[in-house]
Amino acid sequence: MWKVVDKNSIKILLRRGDMRLESLMSLPWFLEYMTRGYRVPIFYAFSEGIVIPIVLIRKGFLKIAYVPSPPNIIRYSPKLTLNSLREVEKAMGFHVLVMRQFPYDKLVESKSNGNYILIKDRADLFLDLRNEMCIIYSNFEKRFRYTLRKSLGLKDQELLKRFDEDPYLGGIVYEENNEKGVETFSELLKYQFGKIASETNRKNNNELLRLYSYYHINNIKSVYNILGEEGLIRFFFSKIDGKPEAFVALFVSKKYLYSPMAYWWLGASTRSAERKALPNILQFSIINVLKKEHYERYFLGGVGKDFRQASTGPNLFKKSLGGHFRQGHLLIHIRGLPFSKFELLSNIKIFGAIRQLTNL
Repeated sequence: MWKVVDKNSIKILLRRGDMRLESLMSLPWFLEYMTRGYRVPIFYAFSEGIVIPIVLIRKGFLKIAYVPSPPNIIRYSPKLTLNSLREVEKAMGFHVLVMRQFPYDKLVESKSNGNYILIKDRADLFLDLRNEMCIIYSNFEKRFRYTLRKSLGLKDQELLKRFDEDPYLGGIVYEENNEKGVETFSELLKYQFGKIASETNRKNNNELLRLYSYYHINNIKSVYNILGEEGLIRFFFSKIDGKPEAFVALFVSKKYLYSPMAYWWLGASTRSAERKALPNILQFSIINVLKKEHYERYFLGGVGKDFRQASTGPNLFKKSLGGHFRQGHLLIHIRGLPFSKFELLSNIKIFGAIRQLTNL
């Protein structure tokens, strides 16, 4: 029997320690962050060790249930089946289910079931921080290790020892998880926005405006206000001559998840920082800090399907860190509507709305 509760009930269970989830993006605070400005209801359906976060959105007469992270299969529980999903659909009364899946075989029946659509979605890279640091380091690409050694003037073992003894490198790297950190973060993002605009020669003004609004300090403050109080966001900086020149913002959680994880949200660096390899130093510092604090997974953010062939940009940098590749999928099910899945796929307006929904 499925029980449906609102996000506030889940917050209480999490804070009391009565429940833990598997994914950052299934935590209620992250759902609030992802849907801010949309004023949509957030629910959780759970039964027999399975927890499904649901954002319920109306598009005209359509009621669409969006599951923004893989269902949280609590350890030692039975697998999620299509029959159990149908029970959730009936209880919630929606027309279309859109659910992210990791890995591909989370619902093995969906591969051949005629009532479901399974399409490729965004992919992720992640580092397994349970490995020894020497193994994590050896999985970096040669040029990444060479850049670290050259920038610090150290051999491999000397470098590993120095980061192990002081991952902040005597203050070259530091954290500032407060409003001042938000302001510094925003200033560097402005620089990054200008760099992206000039380097890529973008001609799409709408895309530039979207980037500008995403990097705007009001957006950063909004995210910080939602996540900061629960300690779910951290700001790391590296500096040259006392001035911050590079940063990385992470989404993090230890106390609310079975397997503590961090997720690389945004980063930026000046050209001066890049010449001195500060982005490389900063990332290796972060990896050491997370490992010392017993985080188990570090997700490097989304990557393109052709990231292995990348020769420039963020995909190239992420590829240089090694890591495990995970291809994501979207599971779409139509329920109680007068058209088939083929008509849905060919309906630009409806399918477009679903794609927009999955990028809230």
